[in-house]
Amino acid sequence: MLLIIWIYGYIWLHADRDQDFPNDVTAVKVVDDGTALSDFSSVVWTLGAGDSDTSTMDNNSSVAGTISTPWDDTSHIRYSTSDINAINETSDFVWVGISLHISSNAAAATPTGTIYIHFKATTQT
Repeated sequence: MLLIIWIYGYIWLHADRDQDFPNDVTAVKVVDDGTALSDFSSVVWTLGAGDSDTSTMDNNSSVAGTISTPWDDTSHIRYSTSDINAINETSDFVWVGISLHISSNAAAATPTGTIYIHFKATTQT
């Protein structure tokens, strides 16, 4: 679940990395023009249990299986260039699309903002 305080921003959770996220039929818009569309108790996307290995992501299907997520020492992030789709409630990853809409007069001021990501871990029985 995402809760955002941000002006001129749109955020989507979606399944298909190489799809334009507003056009992805699996997409869930979580922020619309800086306004969160859910609260801290909402569940908008559920990640699968995964394989407990931070160097991989897994869509938990026979099609793709485990996908490498190498570490970038310069940016200090893990990333993937895989075009494997995420599956809500099954995959241990989700693609996040962020769109910023900065006005033409933004040069007069310095636009700033903060993204807060709230998540909850649970176990399934």
